[in-house]
Amino acid sequence: MIFLSRLAILEKQFTNMILATIIGNNANLPYGFVKSLLKCKEYEHIFGVGLYVPDNRNNVWKELKQRNDDVLLIDSDMVFTKDDVERVKEHLKDKDIVTGLYVMGMENYPPAIFKKEGGVYKSATPEEKLFEVDACGAGFLGISRKVVKELEVPFTQFINPLSGNLFGEDMAFCIKAQGAGFKILCDPTIKLGHIKTEIKYG
Repeated sequence: MIFLSRLAILEKQFTNMILATIIGNNANLPYGFVKSLLKCKEYEHIFGVGLYVPDNRNNVWKELKQRNDDVLLIDSDMVFTKDDVERVKEHLKDKDIVTGLYVMGMENYPPAIFKKEGGVYKSATPEEKLFEVDACGAGFLGISRKVVKELEVPFTQFINPLSGNLFGEDMAFCIKAQGAGFKILCDPTIKLGHIKTEIKYG
């Protein structure tokens, strides 16, 4: 039994993390994103390209299920550092899902993290240390290989029965992941730029 446990630890220790970017057919790759990505050349990187972003995410997911790697989903409008990537990789050694802090849209918008209150998802207030959230955006989202293996076709938009609003595929992913017993964490030391404004959170 001890021998098997050691094998599992070694297997995890040498697992790679893939970087994956989802873009629509009409999207371009902004300079800030490309510059960030070039700093992480030692990581394998894959693109999911097509008209419909949720389908692109699910197509990449199918490819990941054939692998044995953790993954960091990075939208093509994010600005990040190699240290941001390394922090996520370190977390995924023993965490399920990890994100950082970035604004949802323009300056003074709240970060793309949420907590559920009475069945409604509301913007969460960042804490000082690693903390749990109920949902987050998929702009910079680290996902462990055990989550990849467990979930099938996780990126599907749907209507929120309480509000009647459309939930994006990132929220749908978080709901399915939580439903399967996985925890979603935010590392507030990972502060990312969003190309819409080129500003970092905080």
